Amino acid sequence: ALTLLGKRLEADPDTAPEELHLARTRALLRAEDPGAGARFLPGPSPQYRAGPALGGPYGPDEVSPLRDPDTREATLLSQISLATAEYLLSERTPGEASDFDRMSAAQEHLVAALSTAPQLARARALLTSLSAPLAGTRLEDFLTTATTVLAAIPGHVLGVPLAGVQEALSGVIAARERLARPLTIAIMGEFSSGKSTFVNALLGEAIAPMGVLPTTSTINLFRRGPGGGARIHYRDGSIATLARGEVQRFLHGLDDVEASRIRHTEIERTGKHMGDAAVVDTPGLNALDGFHERVARDFIDESDAVVWIFSATRGGAASEAGLLNSMRADGRKVLGVVNKVDTLDDGEKEELCEYLQEQLGDVLADVIPVCASAALERRIAHADGGEDPDDLFAPVEHALEEHFLKHARELKRAVTIRRLQESLQKGKGAVLTAVDVLAARAEAAAREDDDDASAAARRLAAFADKVHALVLELDDVLTRELLSLGVVRKGGARKTMTVQDDAYLGAVLRDQALRALQAAIGELSREEDTPAALTEVLGRHLIPWARGYLDGLDATRFVTGLVRDHGEAIERGEQALRERLRTCMTPIAASWQRFARGLERELRQATIQGRRHAAARPRAEVLRLKTTTVASIDALLAGLDSIA
Repeated sequence: ALTLLGKRLEADPDTAPEELHLARTRALLRAEDPGAGARFLPGPSPQYRAGPALGGPYGPDEVSPLRDPDTREATLLSQISLATAEYLLSERTPGEASDFDRMSAAQEHLVAALSTAPQLARARALLTSLSAPLAGTRLEDFLTTATTVLAAIPGHVLGVPLAGVQEALSGVIAARERLARPLTIAIMGEFSSGKSTFVNALLGEAIAPMGVLPTTSTINLFRRGPGGGARIHYRDGSIATLARGEVQRFLHGLDDVEASRIRHTEIERTGKHMGDAAVVDTPGLNALDGFHERVARDFIDESDAVVWIFSATRGGAASEAGLLNSMRADGRKVLGVVNKVDTLDDGEKEELCEYLQEQLGDVLADVIPVCASAALERRIAHADGGEDPDDLFAPVEHALEEHFLKHARELKRAVTIRRLQESLQKGKGAVLTAVDVLAARAEAAAREDDDDASAAARRLAAFADKVHALVLELDDVLTRELLSLGVVRKGGARKTMTVQDDAYLGAVLRDQALRALQAAIGELSREEDTPAALTEVLGRHLIPWARGYLDGLDATRFVTGLVRDHGEAIERGEQALRERLRTCMTPIAASWQRFARGLERELRQATIQGRRHAAARPRAEVLRLKTTTVASIDALLAGLDSIA
């Protein structure tokens, strides 16, 4: 085939139909021949360089479908799109940054090919093969691939929004950040349960503000840092910095107005306890306003582990059980700590811990009794010394090490995998919702019957009548211009018609006729019920025909003939001249009306093609979304199951 095509193209390259060039290009691409790119213009987005259409019969015989201009054009467009996609894929270098861009561009060309030729098997097969492959088997690789897949999903497809994809992408990015940062432990509980005292004992330094009122408490995040300063994050997005000596004075000096402006504070800790882990101290959930409650729950969601502080003076409140049960549904494990056990005797302490373990054992990994205030005093007293053999906080640290710190990597992986799965499912759901809308649109377009074609034909006939009227209305323009030039004049001498006058009047006639015709088509296109095929056919056929017709009038010096044969009508008045000119324009108006009415066949073909395209384009996008995006997400979800 290549040899035959080569001989034909070498013998007569300039007049050979574009189909032969396309066939040879695609054959060279399949053969991986270096010369395959000769017909493509180089650049980030290669374009096929089609030769000029020189006319002549196309197709192998007189009954070939390619002899129909519309069929040939559709075939060429689909084949050019397919060839461009094949060229893009042949130039891929897997692993390079540009590889994904070429895949995306190839997808666009394949969708264009299928929009024009829905049954193009090669395009369907290539599109199906373009799901994004995993670049590795590590969790980090899954996060990278998920980011790439979701980022490539457009916000809209054929006007259908993919709501939820951006949120899913943000979730994946947050999961990547979570995996990279140190372990984060959230300290939760109701107000006055001793959380801040517990945090200070945990960190071995009096850094969290204690004894503040519910209305002046803030969400405090403690990170390891060298300076001991703080950053105040306000609700309006602004950030203030504090030196080490200013932190406690600022936190204890807050009034309820200033505290309500703060989103959270980020405080550097310098003590030796808890390694690089970050600790979040939240006010009691029963003391939060609506905004701070949402922020606190965000911190809970972003935390790798949760320590829940129960007060020995209250036991487990119903509100605490409700929130802990929601964490159980989320798959979290929580370390329970009963604080203020100095108010209980040994029997009461043991009974309360057993009760909490019995009621909330599904979510509580362990329940540890402690007196945080006494533990803090002892830790501060031994801050400059060595290990305290009687450290009252040792059972808590042992439980933290056993349940959280020793398994920090596993905990972060588990939470990250869960968040990644949730984001991928959300993204997949958004895509499938759009797929359903596009599929319904395609089905609706395919079900359209001949009533639409009949309505379009009636609109065409009405427009043809309008064309007849607008041509007749040119009599007024001609009358004004003839009088203005003085080539017709009532009584007395009149100016002799020159070649320049004829050229000017011919240009005026041409300009006014085309402007009126284009304005009429524009007005028609703005009407709500006008079929797109109608304005397309008028623009493609009627406008060029009208230009040619007017060129013919100009070549025969039509206006000069009008003045010569009918100029004397001005002697009976301007209205008489106008009526005579209108009579002369009537055959022209009839010709234009007849040609416009004769476009019914082209209109029917355009309507059928538009209906096919209206169904084929959404179907091509559905195929693309299912075989690339959804398939890629499914592959990621299946892979996560294997590493979870």
